[in-house]
Amino acid sequence: MRMNPIIRVFAILAFVVLMVGCDQATKTIAKSRLETSAPQSYLLGVVSLQYAENAGAFLSVGARLPRAVRIVLVMVMTALAVTGFLALLLKAHVLDPGRIAAFSLLCAGAFGNLIDRIIRDGNVVDFLIVGVGPFRTAIFNIADVLLLSGMGLLLLSMFRRSKLQQ
Repeated sequence: MRMNPIIRVFAILAFVVLMVGCDQATKTIAKSRLETSAPQSYLLGVVSLQYAENAGAFLSVGARLPRAVRIVLVMVMTALAVTGFLALLLKAHVLDPGRIAAFSLLCAGAFGNLIDRIIRDGNVVDFLIVGVGPFRTAIFNIADVLLLSGMGLLLLSMFRRSKLQQ
């Protein structure tokens, strides 16, 4: 059964807006509660909250580049990615549900971090660290979780499709 295209687009956009809202809300809370406080640990140290601003891309890649170069590489490329993901989603009738979910997550994550870069002079708020003992993640945010989840789902969808074609 095919879903009405208008309802499909509305549902996808509503999901993306909801995810971006969650990302922005957590960043606002992190800024207000963590920016001037010491790092906080929960669940026996497995989850830590610590405020940081990241001027670069994933894992601070490019953070030391000159501002103009960073804006072009990070902000413009992110804006192009969001535009591409939205274009793919608007043609969702040609995508399987796994890819629709993946591109929705990618769009939401990229857009969440793009909003940060626009309103925070090119920086993104990060505040989460997860790990056990000496094994810890880099500091990240909800938009990063959305991006990684979207990439994981996209890879899984591609893997499943290639298995079905064999």
